[in-house]
Amino acid sequence: MFIKKIFDRILLPNECTSFEQDYLTRLNKIAGGYFLLHLPIFVAIGFFNQTDAMAAAILTLLVLAGPFFAIRFLSSQRSISIIMGVTSMFMGALLVHLGQGPIQMEMHFYFFVNLALLAVFANPMVIIAAASTVAFHHVALWYLLPESVFNYDAPLWVVGVHALFVVLESAAACFIARGFFDNVVELEKTVARRTAELKSRNKDMRTLLNAVHEGFFTIDSSGLISNERSAIIERWLGPIQLNQSFEEYIAPHDAKFAEWFGFALNEVFNSILPIELTLDQLPHRFVAKGKTFECRYSLHETDQTSDNSVAVTIQDITVDVQREEIEKENREMMIIVDRFAANRNGFIEFHDECLRHIAEVRAYPDVEFELFTRQIHTLKGNAGLYGLFRVADACHKLEGSLLNGDQDLINESRAELLEMWESTEQRVHQVIGRHQQGIEISENQYSELLDLALDGANGKDLGLQLAYLKLSPLEPRLESIAAQAKEMARRLGKGNIDVRISHGNIRIDAMAWSDFWSAFVHVVRNAIDHGIETAENRAAIGKPISGQIEIDVNMDSNELSISLRDDGSGINWKKIRRKANQMGLPTQTKQQLIDAMFADGLSCADNLSDISGRGVGMRAIKAACINLGGSLDVESEPEVGTTVRFRFPLKAIAPEAFDMLEKYGVENAESQFCEKFFSRCDDPSSIEATYEIIA
Repeated sequence: MFIKKIFDRILLPNECTSFEQDYLTRLNKIAGGYFLLHLPIFVAIGFFNQTDAMAAAILTLLVLAGPFFAIRFLSSQRSISIIMGVTSMFMGALLVHLGQGPIQMEMHFYFFVNLALLAVFANPMVIIAAASTVAFHHVALWYLLPESVFNYDAPLWVVGVHALFVVLESAAACFIARGFFDNVVELEKTVARRTAELKSRNKDMRTLLNAVHEGFFTIDSSGLISNERSAIIERWLGPIQLNQSFEEYIAPHDAKFAEWFGFALNEVFNSILPIELTLDQLPHRFVAKGKTFECRYSLHETDQTSDNSVAVTIQDITVDVQREEIEKENREMMIIVDRFAANRNGFIEFHDECLRHIAEVRAYPDVEFELFTRQIHTLKGNAGLYGLFRVADACHKLEGSLLNGDQDLINESRAELLEMWESTEQRVHQVIGRHQQGIEISENQYSELLDLALDGANGKDLGLQLAYLKLSPLEPRLESIAAQAKEMARRLGKGNIDVRISHGNIRIDAMAWSDFWSAFVHVVRNAIDHGIETAENRAAIGKPISGQIEIDVNMDSNELSISLRDDGSGINWKKIRRKANQMGLPTQTKQQLIDAMFADGLSCADNLSDISGRGVGMRAIKAACINLGGSLDVESEPEVGTTVRFRFPLKAIAPEAFDMLEKYGVENAESQFCEKFFSRCDDPSSIEATYEIIA
């Protein structure tokens, strides 16, 4: 069985295809020319080596007679190639004989090189014939004329070593030759068979193309649509003219798609970038006659590179798009209901904030450009955090148009955003109706208020109590931010992070602080996007896999402080300094670096995304902080983390309420207010309450 397998590998099939015949014909002629070039070289070796130049010429001509008679009289190219193999070894024998002297042993490399080269004949028998020839030559001349083989008195074991290397190389060369035959020569049979099958199918191809429900055709480098195409394309989009390009055909339906396609197609055939990348740059969706179509592309290769074409498949995805849109609307509705149920006042605040931003969108271009850009960026961030992803996507598109500066694109994107908001607003109103932001009061607070009234409390004490109830607790707001931060971390591939909040049972005037909390989301996003590392990177540097963010609100007799700390990689101050210098901003001191960090247009993001990269978010939070009379500071340590801290005067808690109290004679209203209502939070377990938001 084993021997049979060996013979099956050595012996080629009897059939010699036309491809193999043509290939061996060319190769045998090349081999003949190669051997003919040996004649002058061998004569020169015989002359300079004093081994008889005349004998070298005669012996070389005798060896050459073999291949030339074979080419002239034999019809089997395989047989001729075997003779070529034997001839190569005879040439080697002459070379070693004529090269007698100091480098005679080096002449033996000729045998090994030619044995390897013979693999190109794709026939193990050629190599076996050559190996047998060199073996016979060495043994025979070792007995009869040893100086013709070795330049010293070689013992038998040396001849054995030579023979062993010949056997090893011959075995490897036989394996390569047969592999070459199977993978190249035999491939022609497969190609021929498949070509025949393809021809038999061609007569049915038109019927098949007309029956499919997808459009299919190919285009060449000029974009011309092939004649072989499915009939449904013309049923969808109208007749295709003779020698019409796809760009020209689509232009009346979707001019932007056509323009983009024409530009991107040139890159496909320029062969500068990888083909997969350039094909992906081709536009994939267009709208025509009220329907949405999707295009898929692949390279259609032929034998000649210049004839390569692109196969285009078009599918009507109108129903799929409509279904996706309905699913998005349903998911959005569920999110609205969930967020409203979890924190009614918080959601109403968010909605009112959005209405103010949308008013700016409607007023454009009468709004200052810098302010308008910040408003759009903030609306995008808040909409994304509250799950209104369609609004967030529309904001992102408008940001791109503003960056581009094309007024037509800006107007188009702005109209899309307003249309998307109107659609979302309808669902919001279905949930909140005419609800107005109310006052949340616990049973204990109600009892305290009732007791004060029944005990005959004066108006100032009742005023303090009522002013306190008007404020909104921070706890729901911070818990909502924490939950949204978790979701954002998952979207950014940062895994499940831990978000800890400490609210100190503090309440604030929601309306006065709406701009601050609306912009605070930028600080959260920066901490996650730029600070927290991926789980893999954290593990590599020995950090806990889950990143941590702490949001802490504290108040003392002098001020209110709000801080956000992350345990990420820290701020790259060198990068901020470099970008600030490019913008002409001073960076000599730490405060100047912090000011640059909050400057418009400065971003450390390497890539623009729907999360960050515009460089306007941090400017918005700084402006909101200053408007409340506050200040900010940043501390950061590489690989340890960053803390952004905001400090506010106590009056910022409820500016309108404190003004009213002082108007009616309550001196140092904010101090009395804070002493009366926040001194009860002495218990560290309530002030420093920590909430783990678990995924």
